[in-house]
Amino acid sequence: ATRVHALRLLSRWERLTPEVVGPALADPAAEVRETALLVGERWMHEPSWRTRVLAQTQDESARVRFQAVLSLALAPVDAELAERLVEVARRDADDPWLRDAVITTARELAAPLLGRLLADAEDQPISLGVVALARELSALAAAPHSDPLRSSAVW
Repeated sequence: ATRVHALRLLSRWERLTPEVVGPALADPAAEVRETALLVGERWMHEPSWRTRVLAQTQDESARVRFQAVLSLALAPVDAELAERLVEVARRDADDPWLRDAVITTARELAAPLLGRLLADAEDQPISLGVVALARELSALAAAPHSDPLRSSAVW
């Protein structure tokens, strides 16, 4: 709890840098890793920080994966982000919180992400979580703000 409070306090005082927060991403305590992701959102456009956040989508803690996916909503969209969202969707579609995080971050990736999940369905049985995620991604892809030409270029 002390390390979490220290990160939040230093963030409030604007005394954090990626070099200071980076080691917290490897902390043994999941709540410290989660907080490090949250306070580090200001650096999401920096490639080295973004790479670290992308790695956290594979964390053993669902809470850390959840925060990593939400933090990535602030990152530029590219093929690497798309691939990580597919991985999280495959792994965590049955978790409603992580499913919502993927939907939140998917934005213009909704159509290609949906396509990848449906392609997976041809090879293996799908869970109810994947069905729910596919329904939400379909609605997001069909929304007027969605740009399928831009998102298809990512794949």
